[in-house]
Amino acid sequence: MSDVMWKARVESALSGVGRDVNELARQAKAYLAGLDTTERLVLLGLVAIGLFYFVLVYFQRREDEEKAGGHFMGLMFVLVALAAGAGWTISGLSA
Repeated sequence: MSDVMWKARVESALSGVGRDVNELARQAKAYLAGLDTTERLVLLGLVAIGLFYFVLVYFQRREDEEKAGGHFMGLMFVLVALAAGAGWTISGLSA
């Protein structure tokens, strides 16, 4: 295959990826706009815990090889996410 053909295929694939990313961003904005204040705060808390987890793991690897704190934060992130999901489900069923 010639270089022109490969270039056309790559450009076509990249434009498809661009369209998909734009559609995903549009859907995420629509989803976030539909959340109430409590749901936004829970989502923000989950993002903060996840960010703290990644930062903790990053700095912990630099200083020592013990990862117990990182595993604890990961477990806490999963537990909070499960509790938030269960709470939303229960509140949705009771409303």
